[in-house]
Amino acid sequence: MDGNYSQSAMVRDLECVAVSLGARRPVLIGAATGGATSLLAVGENYVDARALILINIAPQTQADGVARVQSFMRQRSPENCDPYFVAWPRDMARRHRRLSACARKLALPTLLMRGERSDVVSEEGANEFLALCPHAEYIAVRDAGHRVGKGNDVFGAAALRFIERRACSERPRARRLYECA
Repeated sequence: MDGNYSQSAMVRDLECVAVSLGARRPVLIGAATGGATSLLAVGENYVDARALILINIAPQTQADGVARVQSFMRQRSPENCDPYFVAWPRDMARRHRRLSACARKLALPTLLMRGERSDVVSEEGANEFLALCPHAEYIAVRDAGHRVGKGNDVFGAAALRFIERRACSERPRARRLYECA
């Protein structure tokens, strides 16, 4: 069976998950594809979240790094990865425009974290995101790459501090109603 791994399909899936929470507004934390999906869902008003944490994802990504991750997934993770996901066609210019438009619209507390040695999101990519979303906070985790590895504790602790500081004190807002199949 062919999987639909388009960004729009993933956004719809995330929207259904958010609807299942009822009136609780989630804090969305997403790395890589999950981060792009979260950014789109919030920026295109599919999900009303309290805060957004993006890990190693920004509108501008490095083609060589993305190709390396896809190659790794094809070669080393066949039992854990749907081959249709790795082969799903991507229009990177369109993706960049869409993610950039969403970043400009963000009004909720936002944190961008990246491994300082990430070959997928460069410092330039992080700076572009911060120009698009000037209220966002930014953390570069020392000695971490795209796959965080030993930096997981650092990422987790930073995310928790951000949530406690920026998302826990927010009052609930009325949610719009969604229909999910």
